[in-house]
Amino acid sequence: MGCDTSSMRWHSLLPPILLPALRRLSRRSGRRRFSSYREALRASSRDGYENHDLVEVVIRKTQRLRNDLASYRQTVRIDPSSGAGLVALLTATEESGAIRVLDFGGAAGAHYFLARALLPSSRELRWAVVETEAMAGAAAEQLANHELSFHGDLQAAVDRLEQVDLLHSSGTLQCVEDPYTCLQRLVGVSAKQLLLNRLGLSHGDHDVITVHETMLSWNGPGPMPEGISDRRICYPFTFPQEGRLKEILAGGYRVLAEFEDSSGCFPVDNEPIFGLGLLLERLETPQP
Repeated sequence: MGCDTSSMRWHSLLPPILLPALRRLSRRSGRRRFSSYREALRASSRDGYENHDLVEVVIRKTQRLRNDLASYRQTVRIDPSSGAGLVALLTATEESGAIRVLDFGGAAGAHYFLARALLPSSRELRWAVVETEAMAGAAAEQLANHELSFHGDLQAAVDRLEQVDLLHSSGTLQCVEDPYTCLQRLVGVSAKQLLLNRLGLSHGDHDVITVHETMLSWNGPGPMPEGISDRRICYPFTFPQEGRLKEILAGGYRVLAEFEDSSGCFPVDNEPIFGLGLLLERLETPQP
């Protein structure tokens, strides 16, 4: 099973705007556990991560972010997770040439627009976002440019870039049906560097599967667009086991930096959940 929208689903929440939502959620009692992703999906909003209103909200918010950054109407605000991404960008390539980024679960490309606003125009970016078919299709029509592309399939994004300097995934592994198979596919891309931030992991010997609840307005960067009513939405959410995840990574990468990042966490029935970010470098000789 590959990391594509026919077999997996993920969220479209962006780190800068998700932090207040997670703080509100953390003040609530722990979430209910489910026995499987499919069971959690049945308890979630209709269409899950491909909900039409969710896609529309994220697209319109990202369009506004793009326009404000381009016209200098908005100061670039960087949270710790985004800061880690920028550090990775600056260390992933040589001094010259294009920086090729695969952004797995990158919603409507807000990470690209933030990076583009901060990097000099002389540094070419080639940025491929992998998302649900619904998000990728809408974003490709309204936000793609000569540097930024959107794909509903991992291999299509890899083919577009030809080589990958940095594979970035922010809080996405928690939102796919099988995080371990998906991570194996990501490791198989053989990006020079791999940045996994906003990881929510389980210290225990089992996955913690629940439903992540937000308001529609909390998704995407900035205030709610006009003409769309706010409402509660929810998605399946899995906190995978730390040990299994790190074992997969060790087969192809070594850790350059490990940092605390609890922005992808919330309580679930007193389970031992914690937040983590990892910046990794590809091994020249993969481990068996």
